[in-house]
Amino acid sequence: MLKSITNIAVYGAFLLVFGFLAYLLWQSLFGTKEIEDQTNKPETAQSEQQRANEQAGGARPRGLNPTEEVIAEYTKWLAVFTALLVLATIALFVSGERNVEVANRGAKAAQQSANVARDTLIAVNRPWISIEVSIDSDLTWSGDEARITLRFDLKNIGKFPADVNVPITSAIHLMFGPTDPVEAHQELCQTRKFPYKGLFGFSLFPNDTAVERNIDLIRPEEVSFFKQREGGKQFTPAVIGCVKYAFALDDREHATPFFFHLARIDPQQPGKLLAIEPNGMTISKAYLRLEKAISPGPAT
Repeated sequence: MLKSITNIAVYGAFLLVFGFLAYLLWQSLFGTKEIEDQTNKPETAQSEQQRANEQAGGARPRGLNPTEEVIAEYTKWLAVFTALLVLATIALFVSGERNVEVANRGAKAAQQSANVARDTLIAVNRPWISIEVSIDSDLTWSGDEARITLRFDLKNIGKFPADVNVPITSAIHLMFGPTDPVEAHQELCQTRKFPYKGLFGFSLFPNDTAVERNIDLIRPEEVSFFKQREGGKQFTPAVIGCVKYAFALDDREHATPFFFHLARIDPQQPGKLLAIEPNGMTISKAYLRLEKAISPGPAT
């Protein structure tokens, strides 16, 4: 409504100014006959007027002739209507700026709606990789270094094929050791845009499963640090990591994280869990268990 009123006012002002200036121009160009009639008055009248002025004791300044008066009148109205045109132009500019702002808001809202629709499409149709972690070997020692094989059972529970990166990202750090497992886990499972898929991987289709294995180490420097600080009696390893994958509809890297504590089972009380002792003795996988610890964070 405001836009229409402003446009009508501006265009009306332009038409009014154009018509009035055209009228003045017509009078100045084609009103010559009237001007000549006014300038060719009888000389007697001019003489009588001159004598009357002299008798009055002084001369009155000579007035403008009719042509100059027309030009002066035309110039005055030209200045007035030029000012009106300036005001109308400013009003039109302000109205245009408001229209641009409204258009920008509409474009931004449309872009946001498109992004929401795209994100919804991806969330509904994307792959989701679930992971189950289990122990696949005994825990063996070589000096202060221990090693164990972990098994990862993967399943695509989503609706779109996933490109899974291998090997599975995993590590073992000691709780309260020199490396904070929580910070290490966040660093390991940090996802990126435009992910580099690497040289190795495979496609996992909806409802398909796959099995991967990693050999993970309890590093000797962490064991040595723990022995010096805690007396080396017992410690609790944290098994951390995630499965990373991508798919064709977006440019993000996705991850399903995991975070477990590795504990040994008391042979005398199978329901009781014990910490790991760095005594160099092999622990059978039958007496090892992975217990879920803190929340590893949401799958992305």
